[in-house]
Amino acid sequence: MLLAVSVFSQGQAMIDILKESLVEMRHAPREIEKFLGRRLHLGTIYRWCTTGVRGVRLESIVMGGGRYTSLEAMARFAEELTRTRSEQHDAPSQRKTSRADRARKKQLDAEADKWLRDGCLKVRKGRGEEFDEKGGSDG
Repeated sequence: MLLAVSVFSQGQAMIDILKESLVEMRHAPREIEKFLGRRLHLGTIYRWCTTGVRGVRLESIVMGGGRYTSLEAMARFAEELTRTRSEQHDAPSQRKTSRADRARKKQLDAEADKWLRDGCLKVRKGRGEEFDEKGGSDG
Protein backbone atom coordinates (compact mmCIF):
# COMPACT_ATOMS: atom_id res chain seq x y z
CA MET A 1 0.00 0.00 0.00
CA LEU A 2 1.34 3.41 -1.00
CA LEU A 3 0.74 6.08 1.61
CA ALA A 4 1.31 9.71 0.75
CA VAL A 5 0.86 12.87 2.71
CA SER A 6 1.97 16.40 2.09
CA VAL A 7 5.49 16.42 3.41
CA PHE A 8 7.24 19.64 4.36
CA SER A 9 10.84 20.01 3.29
CA GLN A 10 12.74 23.14 4.28
CA GLY A 11 9.48 24.92 5.07
CA GLN A 12 7.85 24.23 1.70
CA ALA A 13 4.97 21.88 0.92
CA MET A 14 6.00 18.96 -1.22
CA ILE A 15 4.07 17.14 -3.91
CA ASP A 16 1.20 14.97 -2.71
CA ILE A 17 1.38 12.01 -5.12
CA LEU A 18 -2.18 10.91 -4.38
CA LYS A 19 -3.82 14.26 -5.09
CA GLU A 20 -1.63 15.96 -7.68
CA SER A 21 -1.18 15.25 -11.38
CA LEU A 22 2.34 13.86 -11.69
CA VAL A 23 4.41 14.68 -14.75
CA GLU A 24 7.57 12.79 -15.55
CA MET A 25 10.37 15.33 -15.73
CA ARG A 26 11.19 14.55 -19.36
CA HIS A 27 7.58 15.48 -20.26
CA ALA A 28 7.53 18.71 -18.24
CA PRO A 29 8.74 20.90 -21.16
CA ARG A 30 5.71 19.78 -23.20
CA GLU A 31 3.35 20.66 -20.37
CA ILE A 32 4.92 24.08 -19.91
CA GLU A 33 4.75 24.68 -23.66
CA LYS A 34 0.95 24.55 -23.41
CA PHE A 35 1.04 27.68 -21.26
CA LEU A 36 4.06 29.55 -22.61
CA GLY A 37 3.61 28.78 -26.27
CA ARG A 38 7.24 27.72 -26.54
CA ARG A 39 9.14 24.70 -25.31
CA LEU A 40 11.85 25.09 -22.71
CA HIS A 41 14.93 22.89 -22.60
CA LEU A 42 14.79 19.98 -20.18
CA GLY A 43 17.94 21.31 -18.50
CA THR A 44 16.03 24.48 -17.59
CA ILE A 45 13.40 22.43 -15.76
CA TYR A 46 16.08 20.46 -13.88
CA ARG A 47 17.79 23.73 -12.93
CA TRP A 48 14.49 25.03 -11.56
CA CYS A 49 14.32 21.91 -9.36
CA THR A 50 17.92 21.93 -8.14
CA THR A 51 19.18 25.52 -8.10
CA GLY A 52 15.92 27.41 -8.39
CA VAL A 53 15.22 30.93 -9.62
CA ARG A 54 15.48 33.92 -7.25
CA GLY A 55 15.37 31.55 -4.28
CA VAL A 56 12.32 29.63 -5.52
CA ARG A 57 12.58 25.95 -6.48
CA LEU A 58 10.22 23.80 -8.51
CA GLU A 59 9.05 20.93 -6.32
CA SER A 60 9.97 17.46 -7.53
CA ILE A 61 10.15 13.92 -6.23
CA VAL A 62 12.20 10.87 -7.14
CA MET A 63 10.24 7.67 -7.48
CA GLY A 64 11.17 4.41 -9.18
CA GLY A 65 14.42 5.83 -10.53
CA GLY A 66 12.70 8.76 -12.26
CA ARG A 67 12.14 12.36 -11.26
CA TYR A 68 8.64 13.79 -11.31
CA THR A 69 6.98 17.12 -10.73
CA SER A 70 3.29 17.97 -10.88
CA LEU A 71 1.08 20.42 -12.70
CA GLU A 72 0.13 21.87 -9.33
CA ALA A 73 3.80 22.24 -8.34
CA MET A 74 4.46 24.11 -11.60
CA ALA A 75 1.54 26.42 -10.81
CA ARG A 76 2.89 27.07 -7.27
CA PHE A 77 6.35 27.71 -8.74
CA ALA A 78 4.96 30.27 -11.20
CA GLU A 79 2.90 31.99 -8.50
CA GLU A 80 5.87 32.22 -6.14
CA LEU A 81 8.16 33.58 -8.88
CA THR A 82 5.55 36.18 -9.77
CA ARG A 83 5.24 37.19 -6.11
CA THR A 84 9.01 37.51 -5.60
CA ARG A 85 9.39 39.43 -8.85
CA SER A 86 6.64 41.85 -7.80
CA GLU A 87 8.38 42.38 -4.47
CA GLN A 88 11.68 43.05 -6.23
CA HIS A 89 10.05 45.66 -8.49
CA ASP A 90 8.59 47.38 -5.43
CA ALA A 91 11.98 47.45 -3.70
CA PRO A 92 14.73 49.84 -4.79
CA SER A 93 16.90 48.40 -7.54
CA GLN A 94 20.15 46.82 -6.41
CA ARG A 95 21.18 45.28 -9.72
CA LYS A 96 24.63 43.79 -9.67
CA THR A 97 26.76 44.40 -12.71
CA SER A 98 27.62 41.27 -14.60
CA ARG A 99 31.13 40.18 -15.44
CA ALA A 100 30.48 41.04 -19.09
CA ASP A 101 29.29 44.56 -18.15
CA ARG A 102 32.42 45.16 -16.06
CA ALA A 103 34.67 43.84 -18.86
CA ARG A 104 32.94 46.10 -21.42
CA LYS A 105 33.31 49.14 -19.14
CA LYS A 106 37.00 48.35 -18.65
CA GLN A 107 37.45 48.04 -22.43
CA LEU A 108 35.67 51.36 -23.07
CA ASP A 109 37.73 53.11 -20.38
CA ALA A 110 40.94 51.80 -21.96
CA GLU A 111 39.84 53.05 -25.39
CA ALA A 112 38.98 56.48 -23.97
CA ASP A 113 42.40 56.68 -22.27
CA LYS A 114 44.09 55.80 -25.57
CA TRP A 115 42.12 58.51 -27.39
CA LEU A 116 43.10 61.02 -24.72
CA ARG A 117 46.77 60.11 -25.07
CA ASP A 118 46.57 60.36 -28.88
CA GLY A 119 44.87 63.74 -28.71
CA CYS A 120 41.71 62.50 -30.44
CA LEU A 121 39.50 63.24 -27.45
CA LYS A 122 39.16 66.27 -25.23
CA VAL A 123 37.66 66.17 -21.77
CA ARG A 124 35.05 68.76 -21.00
CA LYS A 125 35.49 70.30 -17.55
CA GLY A 126 32.94 72.70 -16.23
CA ARG A 127 30.67 74.79 -18.42
CA GLY A 128 31.82 75.67 -21.91
CA GLU A 129 35.53 75.11 -21.28
CA GLU A 130 37.43 72.28 -22.90
CA PHE A 131 40.66 70.96 -21.52
CA ASP A 132 43.03 68.66 -23.31
CA GLU A 133 44.70 65.73 -21.57
CA LYS A 134 47.43 67.96 -20.11
CA GLY A 135 44.86 70.25 -18.49
CA GLY A 136 45.41 73.24 -20.77
CA SER A 137 42.48 75.40 -21.81
CA ASP A 138 41.39 75.78 -25.43
CA GLY A 139 39.12 78.72 -25.01
